[in-house]
Order: sequence, then C-alpha cells, then structure tokens
Amino acid sequence: MDPIDLRVQKKVNTIPDALLDSIKGNVPKNVKAVMSHILWFYAFDKPTTTRFGDRIGLRTRTTEIDLFDQDTCDAQSSSDSRSMRMVCEVDVVEDMVNYEGTLHSGCIAYLMDMCTSVALVGHSMLITGRPAARVSLALSITYLHPVPLGAKLKVVCITPPPVSANASVLGEIWDVTNNRLAAIAEHGQMSPSAPIVKQVLPLKASL
Repeated sequence: MDPIDLRVQKKVNTIPDALLDSIKGNVPKNVKAVMSHILWFYAFDKPTTTRFGDRIGLRTRTTEIDLFDQDTCDAQSSSDSRSMRMVCEVDVVEDMVNYEGTLHSGCIAYLMDMCTSVALVGHSMLITGRPAARVSLALSITYLHPVPLGAKLKVVCITPPPVSANASVLGEIWDVTNNRLAAIAEHGQMSPSAPIVKQVLPLKASL
C-alpha cells in the first residue's frame, strides 16, 4: 500500500465509531471519517488551535453526507455520476461576530471555504480511494441576511458530478434558528500543478 494511503487509513482508524454512526447518509465509513471534521484533512498530523479559524473549525461538526443524482434524485446511480451533499452545523458564538453582534462576513467566507473544500476531498476519496486536496481559484459569496449571536448555522455543500481536476462546489449557509438563508456561494477549485524545480547555474568565474 502507498505510504500516503497507509497514513490515511491509520488516521481513519482513530475516528470513533460512535461519531461515524452519528453522521447520516449513504457514503462508506471511511469517507465519513475523512469528512467527519472540516479540519481533519488539513490538520492531518498536527491538530492545532493557533492557525487562522481553528477554533471555529473545531466546533463545526458534520451531520450528513449523501450521494445523489441531481437530475433524478436517485441515490443508487454509480458514484462517478452522482453529486455529494454534505451538511455541517455550528453555533454562532462571540469569536464569530462583528461589532454589530452579527455573524462576520469573513467568518461566512471561512466556513464556505473550508466546508466546500472538504466536500471535494471526500468525493475524491469515494471515487479514487484517496482524499485529494485542491487549491482555490475563486470564491464568490452573496450575503443575503444577517445572522445574530446565538443562532445555529447549517452549511450545505453540493459537489458536481463527476469531480474532475477543476470543479465548482455550491454552498449555502442557513440560519436555522430564524429559518433564513444567510448566504450562498460558488467555490471554484483546481488540482495544484507540480512544483517547478529551477536549475541554478553556477556563477562564472570572474575574469
């Protein structure tokens, strides 16, 4: 087995069954494990609370992951032709709001970025057997309604069928407490290109 696959499997085995069983949906447990937490893949070896947004990410929990055919709503089509729907939830607390006491637009952008990215990582694992990260090309957000302190958020992400090197994920953030759609987004991503190794030529001896 590839060393990367071994590391993934080792990490998957650390996720408690009770957590995986609490996530609704029709995807296998190893995919649920990779998507069980929005920081799971990105903080793979060194979980931290000091990087940007870590505390918010650690509080955001995945509640549902489903594969479905967007045209027929059929959950039994091949995984290569289906979309993936991932739902996350988090409560709005003090470190997420602006000075008006409502959810900060930057926090909305962070949640959209992280949740849509993890949705693509999980969908890639389902199809290829390996979680694959991409890099952002563009993140377009439309802010619709303010969300007050104390509200419960639901983040809904929909991946495209099939997932290719370049993909756009749709995201919605719902204010569940007040039953309002707070923001919508489209996140375009691409597979990173291989690093270019530049050849350093020796300096010519001075005459």
